[in-house]
Amino acid sequence: MRIRVARASDSKRMAEILVDGWRWAYVGIISDDELAALDVTARMRRLEQLFDPSLLYVAAVDENDIPIGFAIETRPPQLPGYDCEIGGLYVDPSQTRSGVGRALVEQMVQAFRARGAKTMAIHTLQQNEIGRAFYQRIGGTLVHEDQWRNYPAVWYGWPDIGQF
Repeated sequence: MRIRVARASDSKRMAEILVDGWRWAYVGIISDDELAALDVTARMRRLEQLFDPSLLYVAAVDENDIPIGFAIETRPPQLPGYDCEIGGLYVDPSQTRSGVGRALVEQMVQAFRARGAKTMAIHTLQQNEIGRAFYQRIGGTLVHEDQWRNYPAVWYGWPDIGQF
């Protein structure tokens, strides 16, 4: 595995990872109907439409340069008081617990620090025990609770990414 800048041409594979990831991580959290309605083609088009070369997009790729995970920056950060935000972090479910997620976050942190950022946040659903455990393992602290659509959600923060 290696990390590289994600490209708009990665959108289809990124959409597959996103849909598979939701269907794996959000079972019992998001309704079965909503999970079943997730559409790779629609997600791919949305990723292509929203692709902004001024934002940070990174991909973890396999030996064939095929994405197995990705992370996307949200700018400006949505949580007040934070310099940067990882707005999306997705790993192919077959690659979980293999270091892909950590490598993606580390690359994002490195790029954020290079821009002078000192703090970072990431948002997830409150019932996403998989994601929350991961954020806690890599040093995130629960800093805020809110809603995403009709679902309870939480923010994890890193008050000093220089120590990441």
